[in-house]
Amino acid sequence: MDEVNRKNREYMRERSRKMRAQKERREKDRERVRRWTEANRERKRETIRRWHAEHPEKTAEYSRRYYERNRDAVLARARQRRDQSPEKVKASSRDWQQRNREHLTEWQRQYRAENPDVYERALQSNRESKRLARRLKSLGCRQSACVGPRQQSGERMRRSRGSSSSGTGR
Repeated sequence: MDEVNRKNREYMRERSRKMRAQKERREKDRERVRRWTEANRERKRETIRRWHAEHPEKTAEYSRRYYERNRDAVLARARQRRDQSPEKVKASSRDWQQRNREHLTEWQRQYRAENPDVYERALQSNRESKRLARRLKSLGCRQSACVGPRQQSGERMRRSRGSSSSGTGR
């Protein structure tokens, strides 16, 4: 029994010594990498860019996992960025739309095929708005001056035609 205990103690001492040596080696390596990174920032950036270009699927997977874990923070940062510079966001969005016109056209075509009732309502609303604008133009009024901001386009049309039940033309 003493022999077993002695061997166990020796094993545990040796294991502790190895663990300490590994920890020291890791700390030295971290320090060496930190110094190299400070001295070679641009080289490290280029290496990272090259790796991302060579492994897009791994980069996408990492991004997806990060978003899943930090969804609220990501959305908050995006909201803050949009709120801070709406003109920049608008310009960026417009540029993206110009560059991806074919993609957007295909997406719209597919959406309209899958949601015909929503598309029809949008068309109807546009027709009503145009009809109202023509009516107001024929009356000699600018739309913003003749119509309050809270009125809906259908309500505006009925009012401009004078079809109220009281006969006041309201």
